[in-house]
Amino acid sequence: MVQIFKKLFAPKVQPLNLVTVSRKKILHNLYHLQMLQPGLELFPVIKSNAYGHGIELMCKLLAETTISTVCVDSFIEYQYVEKHTTKDILLLGETNHHNYSLFDFKRTIFAVSNLDTLNYLIGLKRTIRIHLFVNTGMNREGFSEKDLKKSLLILPGSKLKVDGVMSHFHSADLPNMKSMKEQVSLFKKYYHRIEEAGFSPKYRHISASAGILKLQDSFFNAGRPGIAMYGYNPLLKKDKYYKNGEDLQPALEVFTTVVGIQKVKSGEGVSYGYTHVCKENAILATIPFGYYEWLDRRLSNILQISYKKKLLSLRGRVCMNLSSIEVTGTKIQRGDSLRLISSKPENPNTVTNIAKHIGTIEYEVLTNLRDNIRRELV
Repeated sequence: MVQIFKKLFAPKVQPLNLVTVSRKKILHNLYHLQMLQPGLELFPVIKSNAYGHGIELMCKLLAETTISTVCVDSFIEYQYVEKHTTKDILLLGETNHHNYSLFDFKRTIFAVSNLDTLNYLIGLKRTIRIHLFVNTGMNREGFSEKDLKKSLLILPGSKLKVDGVMSHFHSADLPNMKSMKEQVSLFKKYYHRIEEAGFSPKYRHISASAGILKLQDSFFNAGRPGIAMYGYNPLLKKDKYYKNGEDLQPALEVFTTVVGIQKVKSGEGVSYGYTHVCKENAILATIPFGYYEWLDRRLSNILQISYKKKLLSLRGRVCMNLSSIEVTGTKIQRGDSLRLISSKPENPNTVTNIAKHIGTIEYEVLTNLRDNIRRELV
């Protein structure tokens, strides 16, 4: 009772940095993906802190939907999600064998990709749902043809339930469909062998975001949207299927607070090494956001952020927990909020533009956002 009152009356800490996620945009993206393939059941991927959007926050949001299953990668993620959702949980990654006995088997489904794990789960003599992960060419995980044959010999008589068969495209984000077709053909070959062995898996899935945007095949009845659910089109503009992802809407924005104002004279520099020297008198705003929080050092002297109708430039090197933004000609003061990442495509500080600046992909930019930054649904 004491703890309840403490929680109720505890002062709400106002964060200096904040990640916001648009409920409306996430739900829009899910609806859009569903309409591309109405017969496809979506298993949203909320691993890696929901691609930076906040795993607890996404559990809360997805509770508003009819989605039956969410995907995580690790036992640690499972422990967190299990407390924040009533939905089934598909564990995509591996865990130490002794951890398996700690799962709630009524709610958990395991992607099994090797004989070692399969034998261990059989040995538990518990009713456990699994999705057999077959290797169709990614060559990263999954049963080979030889090992699949062995698995189909040891599964009968066990208490494991083959609830699904799954795989993963290796080049779905590239325009050429040749490799996708080859993987689909191999998947179907393996699936029919599983059927011939006497199993009737409920789910068949090979597509993540790019595959969902491109593959139109009613054989598959489930898909695992990740980056597309969060609003990013993984396809190249020259891909004929690119248009299928044009209506996706980035849901995440990042805000920070000005914690100091510095007046710098012409000829003076800023931050470590003086990599930027002011040509004229300038006013700089200090923000509590550095490379620890996410702001990549490669954005030093490059990043521009939108403020009203003006662009503000990052000056000098990004530090561990602080950075400097030039605000000359504005009325920005200590305590004001700045939008560090924008969801508006016309702005230079979108996740997509930032990824291009530092030569990486949206996935890395998003997942590098520190878990300890507060996330809020808006």
